[in-house]
Amino acid sequence: MQSKKYDFIDFLRGIAILLVFINHIPRYEDILFSDLNIYQQYFFLIGTYGVQLFYIVSAFTLLASLSAYNEINYFNFFLRRIFRIVPIFFLGIFFYSFYLDHGPTDPMNVVLNLLFLNNIIPPSNDLIPGGSTISTEMNFYMILPLMFILINNYKKTLISIFFIIFILFILNLFFEHFFYDKYFGEANFYRTIFTQIFVFLLGFLAFYINKDFLGEELNKKKIIKIVFYSLPIFIFIILIFALGRREQEFFYFRNFMIISIFLFLLFNFIFIFSKILRKNFIFKIVKNIGKVSFSMYVWHWVVLGHVWNHYFLKMENFNGKMILFIFSSLIATYFISFISYQVEKFFISIGKKITTK
Repeated sequence: MQSKKYDFIDFLRGIAILLVFINHIPRYEDILFSDLNIYQQYFFLIGTYGVQLFYIVSAFTLLASLSAYNEINYFNFFLRRIFRIVPIFFLGIFFYSFYLDHGPTDPMNVVLNLLFLNNIIPPSNDLIPGGSTISTEMNFYMILPLMFILINNYKKTLISIFFIIFILFILNLFFEHFFYDKYFGEANFYRTIFTQIFVFLLGFLAFYINKDFLGEELNKKKIIKIVFYSLPIFIFIILIFALGRREQEFFYFRNFMIISIFLFLLFNFIFIFSKILRKNFIFKIVKNIGKVSFSMYVWHWVVLGHVWNHYFLKMENFNGKMILFIFSSLIATYFISFISYQVEKFFISIGKKITTK
């Protein structure tokens, strides 16, 4: 299998960043929350798990890369990941910290952010809003080569997923018993790699189900095979619904797993029908957004704040201009991210040249 760029991957990244973008719009307390009706609230909440789609796609693409290159030198793997993530991430930290005076200036907190440990060691705060998500991604890179060796087929991946679910269930009961008077966020555990490894494993599963069909024409027999191998995870969703929701869920146990598995099924759906979907102009637009999704994740907060403060803050009747605010912020974020993406590509090319030599 050769390492290739697959347009359905960029399309899925585009969906993920749009979900994140939509979810973060009401995070500015004075923008929308006070005026939102229940349907508007649901609209903005649909993006809550956009990050999980990023994780599934990330695991899939990295496994495809490792398999294609038959990677032996894991130092090269880490080096490429560093050149892919670190430059824009550090630039974002500099911009948010000094230009916008965002976040604490405690030296230890800065070190934790720079080492991608701010999502694990409390108390620490993100120097980039949502930066703990990027830290979790980097934590995944550190353990991926070992996972690639140990979890190297569909059966092992499925076993690992259910083992992780069992561990999370036990931990959930433990936290429920000892921290019953606290909110989930205070447990400071959900955002770590220890919980999100479940989502990355769904990306593993997507890879082992679909890897033999990459770049091939899908016939009825192949589609049935993909659906059949996805069935155990689908059945698990039904079981979670049947069990119902616990009152205290430190890991958003029910919603987190249901939505993550739904995104896994969405991944397979897009893969199966990508040939049909790619003919649609919306597919092409979302695919182009997906290409710059990492830069959009880093910069969308500052763009949202700038557009709001300079163009919408003083409007008396803002609620009717919600769509205008969303689209103007999205377009501005895309163009800034397109410029930032050129910087990304420059450093990615340096990483590839170094590892090639």
